[in-house]
Amino acid sequence: YLSQNLRLAIAAMKVIGVNVNVDCFHDTPLFGRLSAVTEHITIDVGHNALAAKAIVKALFHKKVILVYNSYKDKPYSEILHILKPIIRHVEIITVDEERIEVQEKLEEALKENGMDYRQFSEIDAEQEYLVFGSFSVVEQFLKEYFGE
Repeated sequence: YLSQNLRLAIAAMKVIGVNVNVDCFHDTPLFGRLSAVTEHITIDVGHNALAAKAIVKALFHKKVILVYNSYKDKPYSEILHILKPIIRHVEIITVDEERIEVQEKLEEALKENGMDYRQFSEIDAEQEYLVFGSFSVVEQFLKEYFGE
């Protein structure tokens, strides 16, 4: 059973060209909050410290690759600090949105937190990923991963 809102969200993703596997949503009570889109990829539209703490609590037994970007007005340095115990390294996904932080400032926060990073380019099927950030970050990832 899919809620009316979830069906609407899936329809919207299809309209913007995201190829959606509806089976991924059957056991997910709220899509976007720690939602598994594949066996090795989890997305979360959290963008604050409280969401980051919840993720660390849920994934405390794992080390994942973080696909990330942030709006300028979010406490991204604090968020990265909170997430650090579960992160192998960070892959910065490019998001063409005027509210997104300048990449150099995000890289500075990553360096300050002692986190390795690189530019996001593709998924390694042998690794586990967490895509974390605003809806625009997750939307960009879904477009790139599932195609436009």
